[in-house]
Amino acid sequence: MKKIALSAILVFFITNTYADLDALRQAELQGEREERISANKAKAAAAAKRKAQLDAIAKKEAKKEAKKEAKEERMYQDYMADKKRDQEYEDLKRQIEIEDMRAELEERKAMRKARAQKADDFADADLKNINAHTDVVQSQADARRTEAEATRDVAKGTGDFLSKSGDAAVKKESGWFK
Repeated sequence: MKKIALSAILVFFITNTYADLDALRQAELQGEREERISANKAKAAAAAKRKAQLDAIAKKEAKKEAKKEAKEERMYQDYMADKKRDQEYEDLKRQIEIEDMRAELEERKAMRKARAQKADDFADADLKNINAHTDVVQSQADARRTEAEATRDVAKGTGDFLSKSGDAAVKKESGWFK
């Protein structure tokens, strides 16, 4: 009986110990599960935090890139506006030059037409101009010739005077009344 009692007590303790061991085992498994869940939650939180950081960096980079593209677009638009303004200026300049050329051609055409209509008047005017010029040249030549003749006559008169004065002096000296 002692053996039975001891066996019963032992069975009771063993059963109790198994139950405790089983409870302990269940508690360990529960702790491991909670640790795994906690670790998974921590990993998920870290991953979410990392994703948020990467998203923030990507958003910042996208904003920076958008600013850069906007600046480049503004620069391009400014360049195109300058180019358009320069082109319009060149077009206007060309148009003014063409209008000036047309006006000049029209003026030449009108002058040719007027000359053709008044060819005789122009010819007469040109002849009168040429004759007037010829008269001026002739008058200048006549004046020079007259001046030269006067100078020559004065020189001849002076020479004659000196010669006759010399002859008179010689006569006076060679004469009877000395």
